[in-house]
Amino acid sequence: MFAYYTFLSLFALASAAKPWEEETREQWWFDRHNSFLQQTQSNPNGIRVVFLGDSITEGWLHVARSIWDQYYASRGAVNYGIGGDRTQHILWRIRNGELTGLNPKLVVLKIGTNNLGSATEDEIALGIQTIVQDIRRMLPQTRILLLGILPRNNVEWISDAVRRINTAISKLDDSYWIRYLDMSSSFQNSPVHVKPELYHPDLLHLAVPVIVSNQLFNRTKNFSLYSTIYFNQWKDLLSNKIYEINNYNQLEINNWLPQILLPVSSSISHFCPTS
Repeated sequence: MFAYYTFLSLFALASAAKPWEEETREQWWFDRHNSFLQQTQSNPNGIRVVFLGDSITEGWLHVARSIWDQYYASRGAVNYGIGGDRTQHILWRIRNGELTGLNPKLVVLKIGTNNLGSATEDEIALGIQTIVQDIRRMLPQTRILLLGILPRNNVEWISDAVRRINTAISKLDDSYWIRYLDMSSSFQNSPVHVKPELYHPDLLHLAVPVIVSNQLFNRTKNFSLYSTIYFNQWKDLLSNKIYEINNYNQLEINNWLPQILLPVSSSISHFCPTS
């Protein structure tokens, strides 16, 4: 599976379209897109959160399915991640129906790593900005959690590029409709080196979750860590209640996350951002 995604990531370098321009892929990709359209059209009122992204987003469904099903799908989240996607592909997908007719409370966007090597940092940042602007235009009552590109590969030029892109897109954070989250420090030992225990051997994709103590999720790794950080930010985006989240056993998700089921006016209109 990950060898396949790595191939897709390398294949992506052959693109001719600029990061802010639409682009399509092979027939299997259209098939995936069509399956997302079916989800969108069959249950528009039941979709509360949309995850958009590449293989790391899609990876929830393959290597962290239990976490996804328990904490996300059960609360109205859909996963529209496709391995190998770049900004160009997300643009085409959202402009061709994947968000049409929806009114989710939140879109979680993580994209850009597959653009590395085929465009400049400024171009990639512009591509991400274009996606964010499109989502805001299409879904004016939906908040966006914009995730920074995760560190990868232990290669200096990649690490530098990721930092520059993340710095650029962090400026899209307006403290309310768009919130930016950079998880780099949780996945790195140094500015260049990732924490290998959190990654697949390709040092790009996240590893399968590992239980590291007798108490389930007392500490978190890889997708579990990824999920915990998500939830820590969701408390700001989807609720006016604040909780201290130290580990999975202390998640107060049953108290605050169901508020995504409430109308926008009652769930977030009175929320005052903390930063």
